[in-house]
Amino acid sequence: MNRFIILLAALSLQAVAIGTATAQQIAVQLSTRETYVDSAITLTLQAAVDDEYELPATPVIDGCQIRRDGAPRTIRQTTNLNGRVTRMNIVSITYTITPEREGTFELPPLEMKVGGKTLRTEAQRFVASKSETGDLLFVEVEGGASQVYVGQALVQTLKIWIKPYIDRENNIKLDAGNMWNTVSQQTNWGSFGDRMQELDSNGQRPGGREVLRTDDDGNERAYYLYEIDTTLYPRRPGKIDAGDLRVVVNYPTEIGRARDPFDSMFRGGPFGGSRLSQLMDEDGFASPFRNRLAVTAVRPISAQASVDETTILPIPTEGRPEGYRGAVGSYRILTEAGPKSVNAGDPIELRIGIFGDGPMELVQSPPLAQLTSLTDGFKVADDSPGGFVHDDSKVFLTTVRPRNESITEIPAIPFSFFHPQTKSYKTVYSEPIPITVAKGEVLAFDQIVSNHQAAEDGDPSNVVLQPNFDNSDSASVLESQRFDTPASGWLALIVVPALVWLVTFLAVRTSVFRTAWASLRSCILSERTRCQSDLERAQSLADIETALVRFIANGLERKQLRGMQSAIGALRLAGFRELALAFETEWNACTRRHSGIAEHVDLSSSRQRLFHLVDRLDSGLRRNRKSDVRPALSTSRKPADKSTNPAPAQGLLVLLALGLQSIAPETLHAESTTPQHSHSIALTGEQQQVILDEATQTYRQAMAVIETDRAEANELLSTAMAKYQLLIDAGVHSAQLFQNQGNACFQSGRLGAAIANYQNGLALNPLDRQLKTNLDAVMAVVESKRSGESEMPLEKRANVLDVVSYFNQALLAATGRTVMLGLLALSSLLFWALLFVWIFRPTFPVRILAIGPFILLAVSAISLWLASETKHTNFQAVLVSKQVVLHSGDGQEFDRVAEIASADGVQVNILEQRSGWLQIETAQNQQGWIPREDAIQFWQ
Repeated sequence: MNRFIILLAALSLQAVAIGTATAQQIAVQLSTRETYVDSAITLTLQAAVDDEYELPATPVIDGCQIRRDGAPRTIRQTTNLNGRVTRMNIVSITYTITPEREGTFELPPLEMKVGGKTLRTEAQRFVASKSETGDLLFVEVEGGASQVYVGQALVQTLKIWIKPYIDRENNIKLDAGNMWNTVSQQTNWGSFGDRMQELDSNGQRPGGREVLRTDDDGNERAYYLYEIDTTLYPRRPGKIDAGDLRVVVNYPTEIGRARDPFDSMFRGGPFGGSRLSQLMDEDGFASPFRNRLAVTAVRPISAQASVDETTILPIPTEGRPEGYRGAVGSYRILTEAGPKSVNAGDPIELRIGIFGDGPMELVQSPPLAQLTSLTDGFKVADDSPGGFVHDDSKVFLTTVRPRNESITEIPAIPFSFFHPQTKSYKTVYSEPIPITVAKGEVLAFDQIVSNHQAAEDGDPSNVVLQPNFDNSDSASVLESQRFDTPASGWLALIVVPALVWLVTFLAVRTSVFRTAWASLRSCILSERTRCQSDLERAQSLADIETALVRFIANGLERKQLRGMQSAIGALRLAGFRELALAFETEWNACTRRHSGIAEHVDLSSSRQRLFHLVDRLDSGLRRNRKSDVRPALSTSRKPADKSTNPAPAQGLLVLLALGLQSIAPETLHAESTTPQHSHSIALTGEQQQVILDEATQTYRQAMAVIETDRAEANELLSTAMAKYQLLIDAGVHSAQLFQNQGNACFQSGRLGAAIANYQNGLALNPLDRQLKTNLDAVMAVVESKRSGESEMPLEKRANVLDVVSYFNQALLAATGRTVMLGLLALSSLLFWALLFVWIFRPTFPVRILAIGPFILLAVSAISLWLASETKHTNFQAVLVSKQVVLHSGDGQEFDRVAEIASADGVQVNILEQRSGWLQIETAQNQQGWIPREDAIQFWQ
């Protein structure tokens, strides 16, 4: 091959020397011009090319298989002739040619386009002769039945006899392992292909043993016999034979000494590939001292397997059972189920095991959805369950749901199969499984006192509503609302004027206070200055973290920031994404630089960058305060007074500004607290109404059958919940819609999801008494489940606070919170203005004039306080899994610190959030990490 490349290069250089710099050369070479049938030879094409060329088409020769071996190889060559540098690329393409019959063959000219020109090779001829097998190789297939049915097991045994090669000169006889390695890769294993691939993947080979066999001349000779068993499962009617099974052996003809112990003449050569090279390492051939003997010549021999044809019969249709799914053989069925004690409509996992002698991977599950004995009492999935094969069995897993509490057992499951020996169908049954089904733990309509009855009862102790689970489909459900959470800013209308009045009183009446006040103001530091001072004194990473977290928490008015990661997350939520990234980068750098150092580390390299980040954040916070009016700040903080000598006129102006600003806090609050849940689904008003109608209609259908068919009701409720959720995801946020969704969740037994939806509805309308009543009903169910009580209180008697709160809500519903806030602002302004006058004129009749404003101030303040006490929850999330495990860290690999049984509906607080995990705290002060999908967060 190297000579061929050198010759081609020399031709190219010669062309360059005579001035034809653009001339192209091409040549082909056969590894040999004489070979055997089924013995591959190599064709090599090489061409000197430019940068642009096209590969030739693979040649076609009748009676030969030709394939290209891998991608072309490129050799780059540079020559210098009389100072003239020439660069040349030589492309080498290799083809494998395998003759399939004897005869003389001609390789047609190959054409290759290079640089816009077509290069053409010369035709090549070679001859293939047939290597006579003689008595060296015999192949038979035994065990084939004359006829079998589709899917019936057909066991066959492939027997291969190979005569051992004996070298008389070196007194060497190849053993069974060496002779098996002579089997060529050109062998076509036919129906035994899968079995041979399995043996090869496991690093195994058929076991060979020496036996005597009569040859064609009637003489007994020694042979190595290799037996390969396989089991076939015909999938279609017709004929099956071994006509495609042909064994090719590279039979040794000479053994000699190898030139090198690492000789690779048989690796990739035309005589058997890498298998033949293994002969060097077989026991009984190579000596412990490596005598370097090797097979130096072989000839291919082949044999066609002889076997009788087998007829594949179709499965008869006469007498076929309705539930037959194609199983052929002999089978039995077993079933298991769990849990065996459930509520109506709850899922039960049903495990079905099929055991038999047929092709288990082809066995299908019994048609459960078509078994009336099962579907009469259970809700069954329409699709067939998937299964997995284990040895001689196949296991199917599915879920069934009992329709009502009258179900006492899972009935026997039939399995039908065709028995080929008896040529008839047979059906076997599993044993029934006893179960206990209780009634679903939800409120039935006949247990609920209607709202009209409660309203008509004049007894004040009966003002508390009863649960109502009627879903509405009116257009008002689709009217989105803003958060209407009772604002606490109204307290500023009382506290701030009182403080201003007190300061004014002391300033006017006490000179010592004026001096102390001036000194105190001079000592007051800004949050930025305090943070930078703490950073300057920091001695450890913990000190730096404390200073930064406190500064960010105070700047963002967030009290529940625990750690630097939580503070960075708060910055992102507040819109400071760039600063959050800068803080996170610098903090990670600090952590890496000082990892493992506990105390007194050199933090000077980090302080200056942190000072700069603190300054940037302080500037951003001040800009936001100037550009964004926030009620919480405007009603709870008094603007700084630059004068050191307060005057009555200034105090009155401050009080007047506070009063006017507080008249409409409800509007400002609503604008800043719209639910911030992104949605990507765009629905028109008509589409929303259609979905709402469908959801409500499905919900009512579920409620109509919930007592008699709980499984069907659960499926309908799931459909209704999906449609309600579609509206929520489309941006429809109303208290009524969340009540509809909460009702559906409650009736389906998803208590945690019901609580989340009721809480979100109350976040939009905290004065909705029906929402609060339904929420109390769900919480009663949760408490009864956790305490083990069998009954839950459906009614409760109202105390004095409930009665007062009831009438106050009615008052606010009639007048509106805006009117009540205006009344509070005006009465506070008038009351404290009269007291201000009294400071400068002690003789002023303040007691008489201030009685009226004081009464109005007290009434409006008490009304707003009662409204604020209707806060629906002190928690931030609710658990939605039946059982929750708390981990010490954010991953399943961390230790378990606690376990919450009957967790569905338990409300918790969220301490920290990480990717896919939440750190929670329960009412019992249990802390730990749970997967995010185990909880739903409330809108706050």
